[in-house]
Amino acid sequence: MMFTSIFIVLLLKLPLLLCNSAENMCFWRVKLNENCDGDLPQDCAFLLYTQVDPAPKDFLKYLFKSCLPSKIHQYLLSLYFAMEEINSNPYLLPNVSLGIEYFKGKCNGYLSLFTNLNIMTKYYHTFPNYICDPGACEIALTGPLWISSAQVATILQLKFIPQVRQITYGPFYPLLSDQSKFPNLHQIAPKNRFLPEAIVSLLFHFSWIWVGLVIQDDDQGSESF
Repeated sequence: MMFTSIFIVLLLKLPLLLCNSAENMCFWRVKLNENCDGDLPQDCAFLLYTQVDPAPKDFLKYLFKSCLPSKIHQYLLSLYFAMEEINSNPYLLPNVSLGIEYFKGKCNGYLSLFTNLNIMTKYYHTFPNYICDPGACEIALTGPLWISSAQVATILQLKFIPQVRQITYGPFYPLLSDQSKFPNLHQIAPKNRFLPEAIVSLLFHFSWIWVGLVIQDDDQGSESF
């Protein structure tokens, strides 16, 4: 009986061994957060702009050839289809098209943010002090990790004009709500206390003593904990 069980286990593991030995494009794309050099990228930056000319048709093909982490492909598809809906609607942006500029090779962590923001200065005219151009004010959208939002906020205060507004779409984080450190940062997510209160209510209701908690290994999971 024991030998039969061992044989069945080895037989079930055989397809997994064959899959690990095969290295094709499909298996390469499921490697999480690895770029072409095998490094683990942390942050990626891109620039949204408007143009009079029609948007290029091969835009999506260009993005997937830019050696982006496979984990963010789903966000690229969402961004692409949202841009397609906006550009195809004549009432949203009449006579102009929405485009995106991805800074190729700039997904390598904190230091890349300086380079990305330096590139962005070529597209915008900056003004000293608190004078804002009557035409428009720049907005920086960051997230979902709080550390990236904090880094961008620090760089914007040191390098750019103070009227650049920063909006972060990640989970609510108390550190980012400190107006003395981040006066121009606004969090979309509201402060949520319902989950901890619900957990405590369950503990008291069922008189539990030993409790196991499973959370996500990210900012949202740490904040819930």
